Amino acid sequence: MPINPEIRKQVINAQNKAAKDIKGRVILPGDIISRLSFGTWISILEEYPDNKHAFFFWNYVSRVIFPEAPSPKKGRIILSLNNINTIRNRLFHHEPLWKTSKAISAPYPIDEVIREIERSYALILDVLCWVSPSLHSYFLGCMQKVSFDSVAGQLKDITTMYKLMGIRDD
Repeated sequence: MPINPEIRKQVINAQNKAAKDIKGRVILPGDIISRLSFGTWISILEEYPDNKHAFFFWNYVSRVIFPEAPSPKKGRIILSLNNINTIRNRLFHHEPLWKTSKAISAPYPIDEVIREIERSYALILDVLCWVSPSLHSYFLGCMQKVSFDSVAGQLKDITTMYKLMGIRDD
């Protein structure tokens, strides 16, 4: 059970929701796990700052959860997950995906917008591959990536055409 009271409360809420939703059989760990938000998962991973906690050994856990991560370093994995959570929250709250706190400022040049969206998409695909190379391959085989690349390419072509014509993209 997590140490942080807020995270612990979220786990207990997930247990209670599972108990309410599931009747007639034993509640399995997966029933609780599936009711935790992505942000809660990241908080659970962040909660233990080192490998000394009796119930959480990062080097072991990272290789179980992220078997194909290029490095089991906690900082890189947590940073990637937090970036994906930010992307998820922007999408679900209908905020511009490309509006980051760093590079791009209004008006948003379309080529920078496209690059930011491509970086976000690549990050999601990378982490998906860290977790499950077979799911990553399946996703790529479903033509989602081809469709994404096609739309991004069309936007780049339109942007280039506008630039050649002297039309600003803001």
